[in-house]
Amino acid sequence: MLWCVGVGAYWALVRSINQGGMPGVTAIPIQNFRDKDGNLGSTPAQNAAAAQAHYTHVFNNGHGLSVGSDAAIADVPQRPERKGLDDP
Repeated sequence: MLWCVGVGAYWALVRSINQGGMPGVTAIPIQNFRDKDGNLGSTPAQNAAAAQAHYTHVFNNGHGLSVGSDAAIADVPQRPERKGLDDP
């Protein structure tokens, strides 16, 4: 429906929504991350560094798999494979 309102009106609406929907309202950052000392980031660079440290820890926590997880995963019923689906 972009053709109904025009490109300029569309982007003006997008900017309005991103700024809170009302004139004079500034956009609020979606997420401020806390660094390892518990301080909230106040700049995009600080938030990026804190997010990188957080998600590096989340995805590389070193815990590995729990005892018995291999058996639990093996017990999950699998659907039959259709070999022909992978052929181009």
